[in-house]
Amino acid sequence: MKKRLAAFTALIIAAQVFIPSFTYAQSPSDWAADEVNSALESGLVPQSVMGSYQESITREEFCETVMLTYTFLGGEYTGETEVTFVDTDNPEIIKAASIGIVDGYGDGVFAPDDLVTREQIAVMLVRMIDKAVEDEDVSVYESCSFPDESEISDWALSAVSFMFDNGIMQGVDSLNSIDPKANTTCEQAIILAYRVSRLYGNMLSRDDFSGMFELDNEVKHAADQYKESSGYIDPENIDSALSAVESAAESLKNEGIVTDYSNNSGTVWIKLSSGIEYVYLPEEEGVDLGGTDMTITTLQPFNTWYLEERPDSGDHERGERATDGSAEKNSLRA
Repeated sequence: MKKRLAAFTALIIAAQVFIPSFTYAQSPSDWAADEVNSALESGLVPQSVMGSYQESITREEFCETVMLTYTFLGGEYTGETEVTFVDTDNPEIIKAASIGIVDGYGDGVFAPDDLVTREQIAVMLVRMIDKAVEDEDVSVYESCSFPDESEISDWALSAVSFMFDNGIMQGVDSLNSIDPKANTTCEQAIILAYRVSRLYGNMLSRDDFSGMFELDNEVKHAADQYKESSGYIDPENIDSALSAVESAAESLKNEGIVTDYSNNSGTVWIKLSSGIEYVYLPEEEGVDLGGTDMTITTLQPFNTWYLEERPDSGDHERGERATDGSAEKNSLRA
């Protein structure tokens, strides 16, 4: 393993005094501190990179990092097929290679001390997602448009696009340049892996979403009986519509799909056992609720990450596009 913590020794010959060696550890960069600390709290940072956050990550260190995320997402290693190398016996490398997250160079060579570029790490993280996350299709993905797209290797473009569009890898400047051939620092690798854990670690099961769709159907069925031919609910029938929706929520509460609901100021808030929160607002003429569908669903917990780090993705307003680079300081982020 590459030695990172610098040691300094000094021998003052004139006085024949030996000054003992000492070490120092780096702290995460200011821009990276919050996510790195969250990754630490989640157990997603291997010992090998702690205190070396601003150094370029090695293939060995990345394998240790990515396997923590793989396990966090429920991925398993059976050991039925095991790859071996002539230049390393690190079990995390063996696992990552055997699963198909990383490759060797041939002839049994892995080169654990080689550094990892941004496009390489994108490919390996997408491979990990493919192995660990059920029902996620990463095989075909439309290419995003990057200012430096011509610099991205053909074999990495789909993975880079996947990582960018899903809010995992961000641009290094206001133009969303990827800088694909740049080496990845430890803190960047930690953050990228952590964002994968955030994106997929809180995914709901098909049963959870089925419960939400069932609630949606029941709510609309309950409220539709009070709609006029115009598609709106007469103001005189608003309270009746709200009561009908509450009755639907109560029925589903008895089935265990809904855990709680309340009628606050003409809006019914419903919480499902899965953690989804559903909001019903009556379709009243003259009240602009931002669209034709008067129901709002929110998936918790996602607010900070989804709103701040995945702008311009989907059909919702999410503010200005965020970047992970600082044009003023020309610093590279994740």
